[in-house]
Amino acid sequence: MKKRILSILLLIVILCSLCACGKNNTGDSEAEVLSGEMVPGYLAAEIDFPNWFRQGQFSGWDTCGDSFWMTGETADGDPVLVSYDTLIGQWQRYDLDTADARNPWCGNLTVTEDAFWILINEQTSWEDASSGKFLVNPGHYILWGAREGGEMRCTRIPFEGGSNSETSSLSFSGLLGLDGEKALLTTPETCYLIDPELNVLNQPNVSDLGGLPRFRVNDQLYLLTEEGAAPLDLESLQLEVMLSGEYDANNAYLELHAGAGGT
Repeated sequence: MKKRILSILLLIVILCSLCACGKNNTGDSEAEVLSGEMVPGYLAAEIDFPNWFRQGQFSGWDTCGDSFWMTGETADGDPVLVSYDTLIGQWQRYDLDTADARNPWCGNLTVTEDAFWILINEQTSWEDASSGKFLVNPGHYILWGAREGGEMRCTRIPFEGGSNSETSSLSFSGLLGLDGEKALLTTPETCYLIDPELNVLNQPNVSDLGGLPRFRVNDQLYLLTEEGAAPLDLESLQLEVMLSGEYDANNAYLELHAGAGGT
């Protein structure tokens, strides 16, 4: 009887010791994880498009804050701008008023905190092209819209674009909204600072911007040039020191925006 009691007591002591060891080991493991270096990460998620948006027909896109934006077509074939708030998982729709633009195609899209800017090109429809009818003197438009209130205006660009090596037609290669009142519009040779009414406010002395490929590091905007990435001073509209050397270790959000010729 005594041997049985001693055996039971010994078993209880051993079990308690094992539990204590497991608890200490778990605590040490948690401490090591919590004290380790934290790195940014991303979780992939599948997003369902709304049924009124024609999938596979989006043309331009941009990001602003916690939302991403796309231009495309509704199920009825009408031009539309949509945004998706990644924090609350909600879509927002902006039906685009393209004024008198013929068979409009939404190209470059750029979004600021309070407005959006879209470069619209007139194009020949598939039906007309198949029958040999091509659009004469296709024009280019800038559609400006307020993110709040619904104000929107679409204006034909009153000056000609530039030519490039890919096509003989005159075109505009890039559009970058700086805020709700100013944007940069580029041709292969020239950069214009415009307002929503398409008044030319200035012609900044910057070159080789093409389709205005860009990215942001925190709140600083960088443009990609032939020589590398350079921060853009939004007041002087001048490019500063190229991004290299001591900046190589920094994180960045990279946005690539196709020009008039695509990617």
